[in-house]
Amino acid sequence: MIEIRCKLKSYNQSCILVAVSYLYKITTLINIIIAGEISLPTRIKRFTVIKSPHKYKASREQFQYTKYKKCFIVRTNNFTKGVLFIKLLKACEFVGVEVELQTLSKDYFIQI
Repeated sequence: MIEIRCKLKSYNQSCILVAVSYLYKITTLINIIIAGEISLPTRIKRFTVIKSPHKYKASREQFQYTKYKKCFIVRTNNFTKGVLFIKLLKACEFVGVEVELQTLSKDYFIQI
């Protein structure tokens, strides 16, 4: 059995939703089971910039950015379907989305 973990990271939530819909289309096309969809916690980074540090210290600007993450676990028994799934994901380019793939193999060998 092959287990593929896909982590999607983006600063825009709508970009992740487009990537998720494409991921579901690929799995239905190849007949692969999505074992789990995990929403990872969003990271919010806030920082303050002082406009004029010498005289007017009270004038400050605050900025923030959020990073959204999702994780999918895909399992298959067929090795060729797993490789085809990975190749299709590598072929497509999601705008503004970082894709990280991890593969795990759960084959058990019998000693004689």
